[in-house]
Amino acid sequence: MALAIESAHRAIHGQSNVFEEATHVRIHLCELSEPPDSLRQIVNLSKEAKNAPRSEWGRIAADLKNAFADFLSCQKS
Repeated sequence: MALAIESAHRAIHGQSNVFEEATHVRIHLCELSEPPDSLRQIVNLSKEAKNAPRSEWGRIAADLKNAFADFLSCQKS
């Protein structure tokens, strides 16, 4: 989870592209398997982004930022 937290911070604070961080979580941290509930939304949005038309990128980026923020808020609880 520590690596996912670092990815979330980078994505939210603009240190990295949200799509790259979501892909990192999906492929490298979850290893393309079933993600834990706390990362499910990020992984699902990453999957959606793979084939999304360019017109959807803005919405997906905003949804990813929100998913990363939700993930971080759950980690503090």
